[in-house]
Amino acid sequence: MTVFDRLACPALALLALAMHAHAHASPPAPHAFALNWVRGQGAEACVSSSELAERVEQLLGPVFRAPDGASRAIEGLITKAPSGSGFEVQLQVVDRGGEVLGERAFSSDAPSCEAVSAPILLVVALMIDPSASERGLPPELLRLLEVGATPGPDLLADLERERAAALASAESPPPSEPAPRPEPRATAPEAEVGVPRAQEALLALELTLAPLLGFEIQPNVALGGAVGIRVVASGIAFELGLNHWLSSEVASTDPSSGRSVLTAFEASGASLRACFDAMRDDDVAVTPCAGAALLVRSFESSALGSADERPRTSFGPVASLDVRYTVSGPWFALAGAGAVLLLPRDTFYYIDWVGQAQVFYEPSLIAFWGELGFGVRL
Repeated sequence: MTVFDRLACPALALLALAMHAHAHASPPAPHAFALNWVRGQGAEACVSSSELAERVEQLLGPVFRAPDGASRAIEGLITKAPSGSGFEVQLQVVDRGGEVLGERAFSSDAPSCEAVSAPILLVVALMIDPSASERGLPPELLRLLEVGATPGPDLLADLERERAAALASAESPPPSEPAPRPEPRATAPEAEVGVPRAQEALLALELTLAPLLGFEIQPNVALGGAVGIRVVASGIAFELGLNHWLSSEVASTDPSSGRSVLTAFEASGASLRACFDAMRDDDVAVTPCAGAALLVRSFESSALGSADERPRTSFGPVASLDVRYTVSGPWFALAGAGAVLLLPRDTFYYIDWVGQAQVFYEPSLIAFWGELGFGVRL
């Protein structure tokens, strides 16, 4: 653990008391704000939207409202840096019409999510109330920015420039022309105008394990299991799924002899699907998928002999929808359902005791399944 980590964790906890006292001495912000804070790939464990709002209001007082009661919004995104070390943060202030009123982007080499919380808190607070730099911020917060990882010292330098500019403007008449926008520094490039990016071009791997219920896979409701391997890049995913349906026995009566016939039926399959996020927030992702599937079915009968005991192969297009709920860190729960069109349509039959072919099972062209399991993001 770095020096910054050792200081950040206890200090942020103690900082709440100092912020609370500081908020009572601060005038209310002139606008009510909504907060739209997104944790992207690799930053799922970082400060949540509710935690960030609580810390900002401890500093500035009650400034956040529900979206329909707010005149402005803070929109932000934090993701793991493409190098795998540190984080990237983009923040914007927008009005109700979606016009960007201010923005800031910075990269941090902080080794943990907790270590980058103080710079995020500072930027959000100044976006809501720039006069906070004139009144001075709690020394507990400033000390967190003075040690360890960037962009702490850079943000402190910005704060000093903004405070000096605020004092100078208070002593001189307002300029007739708007001041030119300062050139962005190489260490903290400005974000492009527009909505913060919801996904970075990062590569991630997800592994899932789930029990299955199948319909029209076997003569009865089939029980099985599935393993999924999903590669995610820039919001698009490709998933390889492997399924196995447990062997089940079905008893019937041979119409030609009246004898009992016991038949065991089993199946295995594989699918390759492309997926995208139709909806995603901090905890929940809804993902439709489409692709192709292969299914292999076989059976054995207690009659005198089967007409053809070799495995039967079917294939066709597949579509599915799954919902993934982040439980803790990289772990998530999974619920999904899907359907596959299996071609060619097959008929399973056996040879009875008098040598006649008897139809045992004629499956539907469309098979369905449902799953409920868990997974991990690597």
